[in-house]
This record gives sequence, C-alpha cells and structure tokens, in this order.
Amino acid sequence: MGKSDHALHLISLYSVLINDRVVGPIQPHRGLRQGCPLSPYFFILCAHGLSSLILDAERRGAIHGCCVSRGGPTISHLLFADDSPLFCKAKEEECGILKQLLRDYEEASGQSINFAKSGIMFSSNLAREEQQTLSDIFGITKDIRSGKYLGLSSLIGKNKKEIFSYIKDRLWKRIHSWRGKYLSKAGREVLIKAVAQALPSYCMNVFLLPNSTTDELQRIMNSFWWGSQPDGNRGIKWLSWERLCTRKIHGGMSFRNLESFNLAMLGKQAWNLISKPMSLMAKVLKAKYFPNSSFLEASLGHNPSFIWRSLWNSKFIMNKGIRLRVGDDHNIRVWKDPWLRDPHNFYIESPLAMDIESMTVKDLINQQWDIGLLQGLFCNRDVREILNIPLHTGTEEDKCIWHHGNNGKYSVCSGYKIAQEILVVGEEHKIQEGFVQWLFQILSKAPESAVDKIAMVLWGIWRARNEKLWNRISNTAHQVVDSAMMFLSDWKGVRGIERSNETSRQPSNQSYTWEKPQAPTFKCNVDATLQNERRTTGLEMVLRDFTSSFISARTNALPGLVGIKEAEAMASKEALSWVDEDMGLQEVIFESDSKVVINAINSQSEDDSEFGILISACRVILRQLPSYKICFTRRQANKITHNLARVSCFHARPMI
Repeated sequence: MGKSDHALHLISLYSVLINDRVVGPIQPHRGLRQGCPLSPYFFILCAHGLSSLILDAERRGAIHGCCVSRGGPTISHLLFADDSPLFCKAKEEECGILKQLLRDYEEASGQSINFAKSGIMFSSNLAREEQQTLSDIFGITKDIRSGKYLGLSSLIGKNKKEIFSYIKDRLWKRIHSWRGKYLSKAGREVLIKAVAQALPSYCMNVFLLPNSTTDELQRIMNSFWWGSQPDGNRGIKWLSWERLCTRKIHGGMSFRNLESFNLAMLGKQAWNLISKPMSLMAKVLKAKYFPNSSFLEASLGHNPSFIWRSLWNSKFIMNKGIRLRVGDDHNIRVWKDPWLRDPHNFYIESPLAMDIESMTVKDLINQQWDIGLLQGLFCNRDVREILNIPLHTGTEEDKCIWHHGNNGKYSVCSGYKIAQEILVVGEEHKIQEGFVQWLFQILSKAPESAVDKIAMVLWGIWRARNEKLWNRISNTAHQVVDSAMMFLSDWKGVRGIERSNETSRQPSNQSYTWEKPQAPTFKCNVDATLQNERRTTGLEMVLRDFTSSFISARTNALPGLVGIKEAEAMASKEALSWVDEDMGLQEVIFESDSKVVINAINSQSEDDSEFGILISACRVILRQLPSYKICFTRRQANKITHNLARVSCFHARPMI
C-alpha cells in the first residue's frame, strides 16, 4: 500500500446531486473531515489497504491466522469499523512482522494505531513469561479477556448469570427512573414494549440468555406493569407474565416473552447459516460442527461453544418453517426433504417403497405433474399437496425458503410466533371463546332485520357503562334501549337508508368498461380463477386490437389449487409468452385485475417464494421486450376474461 498523488488528487475532487442535477466538481480546501460524504468511502479504502497488507503477508507465510477446526478457514483479521481483531501465532517473529505491517499502514494512510486503548489475548497454553515478551513487542498491557468487544463480553465463562447481570442492572435503573411518575396503563404499555423489552435485544441476537436471567427481567417488567406508584403502593399482580405475553385477542397484552423472542432472534442467525453458506460465519461453524451434513441435521456435539449451543437451540424453529422450493433442477429427494407446502407437515406422509427410496422430484414431472404416477405412489393428502405446487420453466434452482414469510425469507416476527406456540401458548392461556367471536356467532344466527338493532343496543350498553363509571350518570334498561333505537333511527336518516326508501334509493356504483388502445397497439386482458370442487386452476387471456376487434383467446386448466396471487402471476406469465412466441406481436398492453401482481412486477423487491419466481419470469420477458407494458384494470372492465377463466376450469387441455 503506497501513496499516489494522482489518486489523492481525484479524491479531492467530487460532485454532488442536488434535485437530480449534478453540481461540481467541488474541491475541498480543508481536507476530508468527519461528516464529509467522502469520509466513509475513504475509510473503507484505507481499511481495504490494511486487509491487503495482512493477506499478502499471510500468502507469503510470514504470519499465520487462527483456525478453529481442521478443514476450516484460516482467519488472520476481522474488520469492524475501528474495532479490528488481528490474529497470528504466538511467536516473536510473527508479532514483529505484524507490528511492521501496522507501521506501514500508519505511514500510508495517516491513521495512527492507539496501542494504549488496544488489548491482547493469548492462549492458555502459553507461558507467562512469553506472554509478557510478546506484549512488550506491541506495547500493549491491557488484557481483553475481561472486557467487551462490540458491546458484548469477549469471553463467556461458566457463570453466565453473572456475565449477563449488566442487562438486569440497566433495566432496573431505567424502570426505577419511571416509578416516580404517574403513568397510565397505556403509558406503561408503551414504555415496556418500546424501551424495556428492547434493552436485551442486542445481546439476544448472539447469545441465549439463561432462564434465570430472563425470569428476573420479566419479573421486573411485571412489577412495573401492575403497580409501583410514588406513594409506595406496589400493586397486585392479577395475571401472570405468561398470560400477559399472549395476544390481545386471547386475553393478553401482546408483551414479548423473552425466551421465545431470544430464540427467534437466534433463528435469524441460523437462517443466515442456511441461506448464506459462503459467509465466513457459515464456513467456520460448518467446518467445526456439521462438516458432513446440514444445519438442520447437525447435532450439538462434544464440548460446544456457547454461541453454537445458542444457535443449535433455535433449530426447532427452523424445522417448523423451512422447506425447499421446487426449481428447475428438481434434485429434491421426495421422501427425505421438506418440499410440500402444507404448513403442518412439509414431508411426504405416504409409506416408502424400498425400490424408490432415491426418487427425486424430477421423476414426478412430465412437463406438468404426472397425475397417474402421483395417484399410484402417494395418498390423497400427498397428491393434493403436490398438485398445489406451481411449476415453471426458468433458471431458478431448488432453494431453501421460509414458508411463513411472504417473500420466502425469515423474519423474527414469524419465528417468534412459532416459538410462542411451541413453548408458551397453551389452551390454558387462551380465552376459549372470545367475546368478538361469540358476538359474531350471535349476529350470524339473528334475522337480518334485527342485526342492526342488536349492534346498536350493545353499543348503548357500553355507552351507559361509561356514563356510570366516569360521569356517575345512571340509566335504566328502558332508557338504554330507547336511546339506542333513537340513535339507530337518526343514523339511518342521515345515511338515507330507511326501510321505506331502500327500494327507491340504490347506491350508484361507478361503472368501468374496457377501453380500446391507441393504434397500432394491441391489448391483452388476463385473469385466473380457482375451481374448488374440481381442484383446478383456470387461466385465460383475450387479445383485441385498437378497433376493439377480437383477435384471439387462450384458456388453460391446470390440476391443483395454487394460491390466488400465484394463479394471477401464472396467467400473466403465460400471456406474455403466448403473445411473444405464438402471436409475434410487438406493441401490446397487458391488463390484469390483480393489483398485487402488477405492483410486484413493477417493484424491484426480491422474493424467493414460488410467487417470486413467477414474477421474476414476467420481469425477464418485459425487459427483453420494452414495447410490452402491463397495468392494472378493474374487475368490471375484465369481465369477459374472468368468465372465460371460470369456463376453462372444466377443460383439461389448453384451448385457443
């Protein structure tokens, strides 16, 4: 790494965008300072220079990094902003070379290493005298064993309760500062959810806190929720914390259960191990703990590290949500891999025949699912779930996805729900028959003419309760009913829907009709429908020209029931391919009444689910044919296509 006057001259000249206009070049006369937009990039360039120096010395064999297992990657340095650990063998030669590399970096970048704030750590096998000698080479006296790195403890010992006690202390100080204030229940709820429960989140992202620590944290929050007024009244804890952590629809307050949330946070790291196998963390952990298997098949192992034990404990969440998406290579093992879309069980339930144990998904496909083969091998449940998987032709490979996420990617929220259902939420913590469900059952059985009266009387009861509680005003039952009926009559009068005028006053709905395109453009309307009785998915597309003349139409019926948005995406993809390959038209406008599909195609967000594959295929065709446009239309303007799609469900083969 050396100086370059030309490079420094280029760095000192830059331009900026103001209201989409380029302003510059700007030449700073006071150098690059903190807050300058170029400072982060310049820092990254300097850090890359230090990394190159260390990697070059490692390639020459001058220094040797740390390797945690046989066959694992060698790590010589990690760069995290201004906290950068460096690794080498405990030899005077290597320490001297590393010290010289740091000096070269200082001269080239102008950044100075603060050895007074730096720390050093040695293996326990190294003698005390040798440790002192190597420390003197760097001029470092601080031992980082007892300190923190990036806000977390550098080393985790046996007494984990004492190590994580600082979280309890921070929470106690924060809540103690609130106890001198008169807070409503709503205020306490906001403080617990936004502040108190957020304090341990950073640590939970890496470590699994001991149960004793999480219990103490929840005990402090529960005490704050139920009382602790400035007058010394501690309050009565009417419900347990487990009950408060259930959803509000089940009678709780939707507080976080810290154990479940901790496991959900660790599930995010476990998901990164699976979805990013080429990352450094995944390589290190795989080489040490599961070199010949996947994370889902890994065992805890002998004498595991605390981090690995924490990640391994979140594996049950992964098993409940990870499945394989069927791509174009179809190398999924039929009997051993989770590839079905049933949220209760991703695996095949049919008994395994000995001679077809190695069968893969590609053996079940002949352009479409081979229905005869499926019915001969699998039970009705498996056949139904297989046919519900949409097939496609593309370059997307088989991939692990998160079933409970809209885009096929793991989220802490979905992981927390799974952990809650498994660990905490039982039938004893739920309201078996909620008031809302009970009310809707009553209303569904009541005559149509009485529904509005029942609803208004219930509202009157609630209003009378509030009047009694807050204003000390009492009302008799007759007064409550009469007042409710009066409000109902007034409401109907304002809205103009009295019973006597219902026949004469009909709401005027705005009508939407199909509009012809401008010459010489064609318009193709697309739609899809699901036929539950026949368990088929119907696709339909109608092509017309700028004179509103009918050109052609195409229908297709696919076995199985895919999701409605997937069916709409399949119809759009097939329409794009049909018009391009079979019709050979250049300027075409495609219209669909699915706003979800149109928004997904026009956005640039990534989606690993089956729906995302279909959307990606549509984007590829539209990029290749810029004269094609796809837009949203109302269902009223797409009636012909919708009716044909319903008819197509009754035909086994495509019709043109």
